[in-house]
Amino acid sequence: MLAANHRQGHIIRATLEGVAFSLRKPFSLFAEMKVPAADIRVGGGGARFPLWRQIQADVYGHSVRIRPRSDKPRTFLEDSCRTKNTICSRSMR
Repeated sequence: MLAANHRQGHIIRATLEGVAFSLRKPFSLFAEMKVPAADIRVGGGGARFPLWRQIQADVYGHSVRIRPRSDKPRTFLEDSCRTKNTICSRSMR
């Protein structure tokens, strides 16, 4: 519940948490299909902020790392399917 003692930082954090929860669905689907996620790599401007990465890690239940600039661009699905046993990535080739 929003109260008078909440400040701008509280609103911003709640917004970030809401966005992370809305992006969690693909990871739930992979878990249902028994496709483990090894790690999550993020890129773009928001990836620079440790708080955003930590919120995502907490919500997704996986480590979140910044994608190195040297990584070739991939589609969202390819990034999402990167697993330890490479079940999905084999099918992308």
